[in-house]
Amino acid sequence: MIVHIARAGTISAFLLATISVAGHSQIGGLLKKGKNTAEGKATDAAAAQVPPTTVDVLPCAVTYDELAALEKGLKAELDAAPAAKKEAEDRQKASEADRKAYEQATADYTKKDQAYEACRDKVMNDPAAKKKSDEMAAKMDASNQKAGDIDQAALEAQAAKAQAAAQKVANGTATAADRQVLADFQAMMAGISKNSNAAVAVSAEATALNKEQEEKMKKCGEAPQAPKAPSSLDWSPERVLLEKGAGAAGMNPEKYKVVRDCAIKSANLRLSSKNTPEGEAKRINDKLAEIQQTMNSMRAAKVPV
Repeated sequence: MIVHIARAGTISAFLLATISVAGHSQIGGLLKKGKNTAEGKATDAAAAQVPPTTVDVLPCAVTYDELAALEKGLKAELDAAPAAKKEAEDRQKASEADRKAYEQATADYTKKDQAYEACRDKVMNDPAAKKKSDEMAAKMDASNQKAGDIDQAALEAQAAKAQAAAQKVANGTATAADRQVLADFQAMMAGISKNSNAAVAVSAEATALNKEQEEKMKKCGEAPQAPKAPSSLDWSPERVLLEKGAGAAGMNPEKYKVVRDCAIKSANLRLSSKNTPEGEAKRINDKLAEIQQTMNSMRAAKVPV
């Protein structure tokens, strides 16, 4: 009987010790959690108890409308914060995949572009086509030289004499000299016409050669288009929240960040009516107070501010 009592006592002592250890662990955890919560609340309370400072001018330029838009953005950041880390990881993976795809596309483009340019160079530097082009250029130069040798004033004077001679021939009063003037003018015009026809023929040959070259060029295909480079952004939870806030505020991220930074500097400031109309100062101050509350909520939720 004494043995049973002793054994029962030992078991009871063991159970009490176990309960005691477990109890201390749970109580310690609760105390730690309570301490952290209390410290967080104390920090928020201390921040909330800091009285605003009245200033005549805010440290940065910002309007009421920008502050109102910013408040929407900050609330959007607060709402998006729980999923920001995963979204940043997903976007970063997608960004890296896009970058690899771009690198491959660039390599493909370079290869195609080299082949395209080689094809065009072969067509443009074809010896037979170059020979034709040089011959036509020489003919055109000769034709232009002959056209440049014509004295326009002398031609007009000769034309006037020829017209007078032709009139005498028509009247039956022309002399041999008149007929010679007319013959010389007709010979001159025949030469000019011949040169003109030659120039037209050379131009037609040049057009035909160009068309032939264009047809050969078409066989090289369309010019390859360089791939568009992806965004170079590195995604982080902070960047995700910035994008979310900017979208809700109706601003681009760069503008949103400027207004956001300004609001952080100005949240615990209040405008006097010295340089700002009283009604407008009140509107801005009320909005700053609302933004300050939102920022306190963000800090409590450990959202970067």
